Amino acid sequence: QERLKLAQQATMLSKQARVAEYDYYSSIDQANKAQCLYEQQMAHVLEVLQEMEEKRGQCLRDCLRKLAVYETSWLRNMQYDLEGVAKAAEDCDAVRELQNFIETSNKEVSAAPAMTR
Repeated sequence: QERLKLAQQATMLSKQARVAEYDYYSSIDQANKAQCLYEQQMAHVLEVLQEMEEKRGQCLRDCLRKLAVYETSWLRNMQYDLEGVAKAAEDCDAVRELQNFIETSNKEVSAAPAMTR
């Protein structure tokens, strides 16, 4: 009877081993399929990321070009304005302008009718 129990136990353990082996091979198959799917998807994901990075680089390049054009234009306008200020400063004769103002003011006071009390 003990031999019968041992035989039954051996049979049960053998079945469990076969089921475990089947589960093991099944999980290996699932892992291989998952790895294959991962590799396919990652290739696509990396391709899309590369395209996005290339577009980002082009956008950055375009923005920097536009910024350079804007800054150059701004500097040229500033230079033009400064040249105008320098010319106005050179053409300015403060003493002569003050004398003209005094002469004009004196003529206006002389030409105005006298106020009587």
